[in-house]
Amino acid sequence: MKKTILICLDGLGIGGVETFVYNQTISLIRKGYSVVILSKKGIYTEKLQEKGAICIEFDFETKNYYDYDKIKKIVEIIKKYNIKEAHINQIPEINTVMPACIIANIPYIAYVHMGVSLIDNEELNVYNYFERQYFTFKNIFKSFFELAYKIVAITPEIGKYIQNRYEIEDSNKITVLRNSICFEEYEAIREIKDVKDILIVGRITEEQKESFIRGIKLYNIISSSKEDIKLTIVGDGNKKQEIEQYVKDNSIKNVTFVGATNNIKDYIENSDAVIGVGRCILEAISMKRIAIISGYYEMKDIVSENNIDMEINENFGGKSLIGNDVEDIATKILNLSADNIKEITELNYKKINEKLDISKNIYIADIDKLEYNYEKVLDNMLEINQILGKEEEKKSELVEKNWKEHVEYKNWIEQKEENLLKQIETLNQEKQKLENEGIFDKIKRKRNK
Repeated sequence: MKKTILICLDGLGIGGVETFVYNQTISLIRKGYSVVILSKKGIYTEKLQEKGAICIEFDFETKNYYDYDKIKKIVEIIKKYNIKEAHINQIPEINTVMPACIIANIPYIAYVHMGVSLIDNEELNVYNYFERQYFTFKNIFKSFFELAYKIVAITPEIGKYIQNRYEIEDSNKITVLRNSICFEEYEAIREIKDVKDILIVGRITEEQKESFIRGIKLYNIISSSKEDIKLTIVGDGNKKQEIEQYVKDNSIKNVTFVGATNNIKDYIENSDAVIGVGRCILEAISMKRIAIISGYYEMKDIVSENNIDMEINENFGGKSLIGNDVEDIATKILNLSADNIKEITELNYKKINEKLDISKNIYIADIDKLEYNYEKVLDNMLEINQILGKEEEKKSELVEKNWKEHVEYKNWIEQKEENLLKQIETLNQEKQKLENEGIFDKIKRKRNK
């Protein structure tokens, strides 16, 4: 048995990272490695356990500080399973898994799954988001990438972006491994000859909402020219209801919403064409289906000989593809003959089989233990401690300011109350004087007349 590897991610639900981890785990186990997965449970948990992975329920929480209690738990897991290296796939794991690896003296691999299209968008850029929401994360990110044994990026552009943003001096620390697939898991049974069953796959969130709408529009145009055509939408997310409402409002027929699933290959098997961005396009090509990149911001194109090399390099996001009208893509699909379909799907499959076989695209550290640069570790932790301290000082200053204002207001109220009481006392004295002089009795008698 080869060494045990720890794979960490936020959860085992739907999404490109989750599917990547599923494929990676299968390949690692087939190569003889033991795999321990640390994450929240999800639709892939049971399937991964059936493949031989050890899945441990763990709730990663993003905080401004290093959570010592959670770090200790991860160190205990590392020791219990004799783990020799860790693979960190998402941001919520960083401030617990990274320090646990440093304490245990094992290397960790930092994965950057984000595509260039999302990095280019200031609002959807995940590093912008975390640095805005968590004021220590700029320092945590820098330490995370500096201390990583290797940074694995899915494209050269994203690798360069991380190097520049976080000032990584050693460019050899960064390696590019394309988003790859376990071909044995995605073998197609049925050969397609026409496009009648269309599938849209993805996470139905704000960043992909318009992509779904473009895919639905494409289906609707095709369905007006073909009989017995249907659309299946696989995916879940906080914008799912909006997409369902869009289908209802536009009276689009023969649409089925599936939600989250761990058997996406079965839906691809039953489809002729797949619409989406990113990993679902790779999965469609591996099963010899027509793959259409709907783009993050505009409709792109059918993956074919003209663009597949570019899309392999860009993780099938369509960033460098020229945008197309939905109507033009519909026309292309309607004009596809059985021979066209076979030619496109076979060539696409051959290309990704050569370049994107995950058994050839897995990074394993060539050491089991690592002596970290503790000067950098200490410097980073002290800097974060100082940031937290400054934030606490601001809070203390604010509390002190509020208290002073409260005391001043309290004194003002008390003075005001004292003045009012004096005025009341003066008025009562004047009233008593008037009563003694019989003024009120004289007024009453005058009124009675």
